[in-house]
Amino acid sequence: MSVLNTILDNLKTALEGITKSASYNTDVKKVYRLANIPDDVKEHLPALSIVEGEERAVIVGDTNVRFLKDITINGLIKSETDLPDKMTKFIDDVKTLIYGSVDLGTYCLKTRITGMDPHIMDSQKEAIILVGVEIIYYAPVGSF
Repeated sequence: MSVLNTILDNLKTALEGITKSASYNTDVKKVYRLANIPDDVKEHLPALSIVEGEERAVIVGDTNVRFLKDITINGLIKSETDLPDKMTKFIDDVKTLIYGSVDLGTYCLKTRITGMDPHIMDSQKEAIILVGVEIIYYAPVGSF
């Protein structure tokens, strides 16, 4: 498995740990690693999806290459009451995880949030969150 796949699998596992019993505000029901959230997602809300974006090699050496990888964490939540508050807490949970002590593996040097874009749907009962994240990692030459 590639270094990046290991990092993204570790992120998926970490996001699956967003639960009230782990001192978060939200009980995430499902985490996907797909470009699009499946149609049956509404049966598993709140849900998150990791969507891969651009990747850039920023330092190329003889033995290692350092990369910047952009991803978006998409979230979908629904609530009959207090949706803005629950949406904000959902975003806070993702921020807490990204800026906390999440271990994405030996080769992951740093993660940082590059932007957040919350949207309440017209129904006023569902919200989408988009959290841009940059992953800085390195890989030994030949292992990616």
